[in-house]
Amino acid sequence: EVLRVLMGALTNNPAISGMQALDQMAVAASRHFFTPKPPETTVNPLPDKLLAAIGLPAESTEDAAVAACTALKAQADAARTGLKLGDSTTADAVAAACASLQTAVAAAAAADAVKPDPAKYVPTAVVDQLKTDLAALSARQQARDVDDLIAPALADGRLLPAQEQWARDLGKANVAALSGYLKTATPVAALAGTQTQGRSPANGGAGGDTKPNLTADELAVAAACGITPEAFATGKAG
Repeated sequence: EVLRVLMGALTNNPAISGMQALDQMAVAASRHFFTPKPPETTVNPLPDKLLAAIGLPAESTEDAAVAACTALKAQADAARTGLKLGDSTTADAVAAACASLQTAVAAAAAADAVKPDPAKYVPTAVVDQLKTDLAALSARQQARDVDDLIAPALADGRLLPAQEQWARDLGKANVAALSGYLKTATPVAALAGTQTQGRSPANGGAGGDTKPNLTADELAVAAACGITPEAFATGKAG
Protein backbone atom coordinates (compact mmCIF):
# COMPACT_ATOMS: atom_id res chain seq x y z
CA GLU A 1 0.00 0.00 0.00
CA VAL A 2 1.08 3.55 -0.70
CA LEU A 3 1.17 5.28 2.66
CA ARG A 4 2.76 8.58 1.70
CA VAL A 5 3.56 10.54 -1.44
CA LEU A 6 6.62 12.76 -1.11
CA MET A 7 6.62 14.15 -4.61
CA GLY A 8 4.41 13.64 -7.58
CA ALA A 9 3.71 14.82 -11.08
CA LEU A 10 1.14 14.02 -13.73
CA THR A 11 2.48 13.34 -17.23
CA ASN A 12 0.88 12.11 -20.40
CA ASN A 13 3.45 9.35 -20.97
CA PRO A 14 6.11 8.91 -18.23
CA ALA A 15 8.10 6.33 -20.32
CA ILE A 16 9.37 4.51 -17.22
CA SER A 17 9.41 0.77 -17.68
CA GLY A 18 7.98 -1.41 -14.91
CA MET A 19 5.92 1.39 -13.32
CA GLN A 20 2.72 0.15 -11.80
CA ALA A 21 -0.44 2.23 -11.72
CA LEU A 22 -1.56 3.62 -8.35
CA ASP A 23 -4.89 2.41 -7.05
CA GLN A 24 -7.86 4.76 -6.82
CA MET A 25 -7.42 5.36 -3.09
CA ALA A 26 -3.87 6.57 -3.53
CA VAL A 27 -4.94 8.85 -6.39
CA ALA A 28 -7.73 10.25 -4.25
CA ALA A 29 -5.33 10.73 -1.33
CA SER A 30 -2.83 12.53 -3.52
CA ARG A 31 -5.51 14.82 -4.87
CA HIS A 32 -6.61 15.62 -1.35
CA PHE A 33 -3.04 16.24 -0.31
CA PHE A 34 -2.39 18.72 -3.11
CA THR A 35 -5.78 20.52 -2.91
CA PRO A 36 -5.12 24.18 -1.97
CA LYS A 37 -6.56 25.33 1.30
CA PRO A 38 -9.52 27.68 0.77
CA PRO A 39 -8.91 31.26 1.89
CA GLU A 40 -10.23 32.24 5.25
CA THR A 41 -13.35 34.37 5.12
CA THR A 42 -13.47 37.51 7.19
CA VAL A 43 -16.41 37.63 9.52
CA ASN A 44 -18.09 41.01 9.59
CA PRO A 45 -17.99 42.19 13.20
CA LEU A 46 -21.06 44.41 12.64
CA PRO A 47 -24.44 42.80 13.36
CA ASP A 48 -26.63 42.32 10.30
CA LYS A 49 -29.59 43.85 12.11
CA LEU A 50 -27.65 47.05 12.76
CA LEU A 51 -26.61 47.33 9.12
CA ALA A 52 -30.17 46.68 7.99
CA ALA A 53 -31.48 49.35 10.38
CA ILE A 54 -29.27 52.02 8.81
CA GLY A 55 -30.01 50.81 5.29
CA LEU A 56 -26.71 49.13 4.44
CA PRO A 57 -26.05 45.62 3.01
CA ALA A 58 -24.61 42.89 5.25
CA GLU A 59 -21.16 43.04 3.61
CA SER A 60 -20.69 46.76 4.36
CA THR A 61 -17.45 47.85 6.00
CA GLU A 62 -17.10 49.54 9.35
CA ASP A 63 -16.18 52.85 7.69
CA ALA A 64 -19.34 52.78 5.59
CA ALA A 65 -21.43 52.09 8.70
CA VAL A 66 -19.81 55.01 10.56
CA ALA A 67 -20.44 57.35 7.62
CA ALA A 68 -24.09 56.27 7.43
CA CYS A 69 -24.59 56.80 11.16
CA THR A 70 -23.00 60.26 10.92
CA ALA A 71 -25.36 61.22 8.10
CA LEU A 72 -28.38 59.95 10.05
CA LYS A 73 -27.30 61.95 13.10
CA ALA A 74 -27.02 65.09 10.99
CA GLN A 75 -30.53 64.52 9.62
CA ALA A 76 -31.86 63.97 13.13
CA ASP A 77 -30.23 67.18 14.37
CA ALA A 78 -31.70 69.11 11.43
CA ALA A 79 -35.13 67.64 12.17
CA ARG A 80 -34.86 68.66 15.82
CA THR A 81 -33.90 72.17 14.80
CA GLY A 82 -36.76 72.36 12.31
CA LEU A 83 -39.26 71.06 14.86
CA LYS A 84 -37.76 73.33 17.57
CA LEU A 85 -36.98 70.38 19.82
CA GLY A 86 -34.23 70.33 22.42
CA ASP A 87 -31.95 67.47 23.40
CA SER A 88 -34.02 66.86 26.54
CA THR A 89 -37.35 66.69 24.69
CA THR A 90 -39.44 63.70 25.64
CA ALA A 91 -40.58 61.03 23.23
CA ASP A 92 -44.18 62.20 23.55
CA ALA A 93 -43.21 65.73 22.53
CA VAL A 94 -41.32 64.37 19.52
CA ALA A 95 -44.31 62.25 18.50
CA ALA A 96 -46.64 65.25 18.81
CA ALA A 97 -44.34 67.42 16.70
CA CYS A 98 -44.11 64.71 14.04
CA ALA A 99 -47.89 64.33 14.01
CA SER A 100 -48.30 68.10 13.58
CA LEU A 101 -45.79 68.07 10.75
CA GLN A 102 -47.59 65.20 9.04
CA THR A 103 -50.87 67.10 9.32
CA ALA A 104 -49.30 70.20 7.73
CA VAL A 105 -47.81 68.11 4.91
CA ALA A 106 -51.16 66.44 4.27
CA ALA A 107 -52.91 69.82 4.20
CA ALA A 108 -50.37 71.17 1.74
CA ALA A 109 -50.78 68.12 -0.48
CA ALA A 110 -54.55 68.50 -0.38
CA ALA A 111 -54.23 72.18 -1.30
CA ASP A 112 -52.03 71.27 -4.27
CA ALA A 113 -54.57 68.71 -5.40
CA VAL A 114 -57.39 71.29 -5.48
CA LYS A 115 -58.11 72.47 -8.99
CA PRO A 116 -57.46 76.23 -9.31
CA ASP A 117 -60.33 78.56 -10.04
CA PRO A 118 -60.07 79.72 -13.71
CA ALA A 119 -61.59 83.05 -12.70
CA LYS A 120 -58.68 83.77 -10.34
CA TYR A 121 -55.75 82.15 -12.14
CA VAL A 122 -54.48 82.02 -15.71
CA PRO A 123 -52.03 79.60 -17.35
CA THR A 124 -48.36 80.51 -17.30
CA ALA A 125 -48.28 80.49 -21.11
CA VAL A 126 -50.90 83.25 -21.21
CA VAL A 127 -48.90 85.37 -18.76
CA ASP A 128 -45.72 84.87 -20.79
CA GLN A 129 -47.54 85.86 -23.99
CA LEU A 130 -48.91 88.97 -22.29
CA LYS A 131 -45.41 89.91 -21.18
CA THR A 132 -44.13 89.50 -24.74
CA ASP A 133 -46.98 91.57 -26.19
CA LEU A 134 -46.50 94.26 -23.56
CA ALA A 135 -42.77 94.46 -24.31
CA ALA A 136 -43.48 94.80 -28.05
CA LEU A 137 -46.13 97.46 -27.40
CA SER A 138 -43.75 99.37 -25.15
CA ALA A 139 -41.06 99.22 -27.83
CA ARG A 140 -43.46 100.57 -30.48
CA GLN A 141 -44.65 103.34 -28.16
CA GLN A 142 -41.06 104.29 -27.37
CA ALA A 143 -40.20 104.40 -31.09
CA ARG A 144 -43.24 106.64 -31.67
CA ASP A 145 -42.20 108.95 -28.84
CA VAL A 146 -38.71 109.18 -30.31
CA ASP A 147 -40.13 110.02 -33.75
CA ASP A 148 -42.35 112.70 -32.21
CA LEU A 149 -39.28 114.31 -30.65
CA ILE A 150 -36.90 114.01 -33.61
CA ALA A 151 -39.20 115.10 -36.46
CA PRO A 152 -39.86 118.66 -35.19
CA ALA A 153 -36.25 119.00 -34.02
CA LEU A 154 -35.02 118.25 -37.55
CA ALA A 155 -37.56 120.68 -38.98
CA ASP A 156 -36.62 123.65 -36.77
CA GLY A 157 -32.88 123.03 -36.81
CA ARG A 158 -32.40 121.77 -33.26
CA LEU A 159 -30.98 118.60 -34.80
CA LEU A 160 -28.76 118.36 -37.86
CA PRO A 161 -29.43 115.52 -40.31
CA ALA A 162 -26.09 114.02 -39.29
CA GLN A 163 -27.34 113.84 -35.69
CA GLU A 164 -30.52 111.91 -36.46
CA GLN A 165 -29.10 108.41 -35.90
CA TRP A 166 -27.39 109.50 -32.70
CA ALA A 167 -30.65 110.99 -31.46
CA ARG A 168 -32.55 107.79 -32.25
CA ASP A 169 -30.01 105.66 -30.39
CA LEU A 170 -30.23 107.99 -27.42
CA GLY A 171 -34.02 107.86 -27.51
CA LYS A 172 -34.03 104.05 -27.52
CA ALA A 173 -31.80 104.03 -24.47
CA ASN A 174 -33.35 106.98 -22.61
CA VAL A 175 -36.25 109.01 -23.99
CA ALA A 176 -36.07 111.44 -21.09
CA ALA A 177 -32.43 112.23 -21.88
CA LEU A 178 -33.28 112.96 -25.53
CA SER A 179 -36.20 115.15 -24.53
CA GLY A 180 -34.02 117.07 -22.09
CA TYR A 181 -31.35 117.65 -24.75
CA LEU A 182 -33.86 118.94 -27.30
CA LYS A 183 -35.37 121.31 -24.74
CA THR A 184 -32.00 123.02 -24.32
CA ALA A 185 -30.90 122.84 -27.98
CA THR A 186 -30.95 126.13 -29.91
CA PRO A 187 -32.79 126.02 -33.27
CA VAL A 188 -30.80 126.99 -36.38
CA ALA A 189 -32.97 129.39 -38.36
CA ALA A 190 -31.14 128.69 -41.62
CA LEU A 191 -32.17 125.02 -41.38
CA ALA A 192 -35.84 125.75 -40.76
CA GLY A 193 -36.60 126.29 -44.49
CA THR A 194 -35.14 126.91 -47.95
CA GLN A 195 -34.21 130.14 -49.67
CA THR A 196 -36.64 129.46 -52.55
CA GLN A 197 -39.55 128.78 -50.14
CA GLY A 198 -40.08 125.34 -51.65
CA ARG A 199 -40.01 126.53 -55.30
CA SER A 200 -37.54 125.55 -57.98
CA PRO A 201 -34.49 127.85 -58.18
CA ALA A 202 -35.25 128.29 -61.88
CA ASN A 203 -38.33 130.35 -60.95
CA GLY A 204 -36.30 133.14 -59.45
CA GLY A 205 -35.84 131.94 -55.88
CA ALA A 206 -37.25 134.13 -53.16
CA GLY A 207 -38.06 136.90 -55.67
CA GLY A 208 -40.09 134.64 -57.91
CA ASP A 209 -43.44 135.26 -56.29
CA THR A 210 -44.69 136.98 -59.49
CA LYS A 211 -43.91 133.95 -61.65
CA PRO A 212 -45.76 130.67 -61.71
CA ASN A 213 -44.16 127.56 -60.32
CA LEU A 214 -42.72 126.03 -63.52
CA THR A 215 -39.81 123.72 -64.02
CA ALA A 216 -36.69 124.71 -65.95
CA ASP A 217 -37.82 122.62 -68.95
CA GLU A 218 -41.27 124.22 -68.92
CA LEU A 219 -39.75 127.70 -68.82
CA ALA A 220 -37.47 126.80 -71.74
CA VAL A 221 -40.45 125.57 -73.79
CA ALA A 222 -42.42 128.74 -73.00
CA ALA A 223 -39.49 130.96 -74.07
CA ALA A 224 -38.95 128.97 -77.30
CA CYS A 225 -42.64 129.32 -78.20
CA GLY A 226 -42.79 133.01 -77.31
CA ILE A 227 -45.28 132.38 -74.49
CA THR A 228 -45.10 134.09 -71.17
CA PRO A 229 -44.67 131.84 -68.12
CA GLU A 230 -48.08 132.94 -66.82
CA ALA A 231 -49.80 131.94 -70.07
CA PHE A 232 -47.91 128.67 -70.16
CA ALA A 233 -48.98 127.94 -66.55
CA THR A 234 -52.61 128.80 -67.42
CA GLY A 235 -52.58 126.48 -70.40
CA LYS A 236 -50.93 123.76 -68.34
CA ALA A 237 -53.61 124.08 -65.69
CA GLY A 238 -56.36 123.95 -68.31
